[in-house]
Formats: sequence, structure tokens, C-alpha cells
Amino acid sequence: MPSLWLKRPRVVFLAILWTGCIFILSALPGKDLPQVDLWQSDKLVHALMYGIMCYLWARSISKPLFSALLGAVLISSCFGMAMEWMQETFFIDRSFDWMDVLANEIGVMLIPVFFRKRI
Repeated sequence: MPSLWLKRPRVVFLAILWTGCIFILSALPGKDLPQVDLWQSDKLVHALMYGIMCYLWARSISKPLFSALLGAVLISSCFGMAMEWMQETFFIDRSFDWMDVLANEIGVMLIPVFFRKRI
């Protein structure tokens, strides 16, 4: 069943939906988000969220593997930077954090490396 959802056009829908969820979570005021006391656990969440987004976009792009991965990395990286900038500029009770950017980029770079044979 999961492999059915990872085929076009369903995976395109999932990539758009996942990206929209990240946007909504990034736009929520910081006080509305759950607080977890584990050391740097939010950085792990950032890496996983953006890694999954990159994986879904790579599966969505119907090009050779290298082109799909490059496109997905560019989409995900630019989106992550834009979200951090928008948190500083537009969203209430949010701020820009370079460590969040780093966590986003680590997720974007590592997840496709681990799953490149499945893309």
C-alpha cells in the first residue's frame, strides 16, 4: 500500500501536502507549539521534516535520478531558508535561527543519500 502512494501523481499530492504542513507549522506562533525538553530535539524534527519533504519532491520529479535529487534539494533548501526568513519577518512570536537552517539542510542532504536507490 505505501508503494502505491509513492507513485505519480499521488506522490506529487503528498509532496505538496507535506510542504503545506511545514508552512503551517512554521507560521504558528511559537507559544502554540508543544515544548519538548529533550536536548535539541527540535533540530531533529527540523531535519526529519525537511528530509521527508526532499524525499517526496525527489519522487515527484520525473527526471533521471541526479536531476530529481538536485531539483528536490534546491526546492527543499530554498523553502527552508524562506521559512526561516518569513519567521523573522512576518510570523508572530517566531524568529530566524541559523541552527534551524543547519538542521533543515542536514535533513535535506542526508535523507536522499540514504534513500537514493528507492527514488
